[in-house]
Amino acid sequence: SNTPLYASQPGAGYLANQQVDPGGVEANLLLYSGDVGNAAWTKTSLTVTSNSTTDQYGLTTAALLVAPAANSEHTADQTQPIFSGVNYTYAACIQQGTHKYYQLEVVDASDASSAVSMIIDANAGTVMSSAATGTGVLVSTAMNTTLVGGVWQAVLGFQFNGVDTSDLLDDSGG
Repeated sequence: SNTPLYASQPGAGYLANQQVDPGGVEANLLLYSGDVGNAAWTKTSLTVTSNSTTDQYGLTTAALLVAPAANSEHTADQTQPIFSGVNYTYAACIQQGTHKYYQLEVVDASDASSAVSMIIDANAGTVMSSAATGTGVLVSTAMNTTLVGGVWQAVLGFQFNGVDTSDLLDDSGG
């Protein structure tokens, strides 16, 4: 519970560094991925209230993220090491709230000029744009159809060399 999760994968896994990952295993690298209010996440210009809104399963376990009126980036960050040249997936469930636009962004912590990102329209459930800079490689983006309670799942596939920081940014557009 609230530690990295591991699940079997139907095919052969990527066989890099088998002392860490024996292959055939998918790992959730983010700690407390279901609780952005936890101290494992660094919040900037953002108030988080855990267990206060409906999640993708219809349960009241999702966090409410409230950005102040200030025109600035509002972030929840976590830094985790990754393998160079390996595909990773970052997914977040987003529900329409007080803001219309959200940005999923992953930045290489060893080179801040390297990033991958996607901007989401939470009203329409669409990807408005996506980009990669520096050594970031954009593999894929997707918005999965609305889940329970109007929750969208945004998915960002990427690669990097080095360490990454996963950011969920609330772009303060109306």
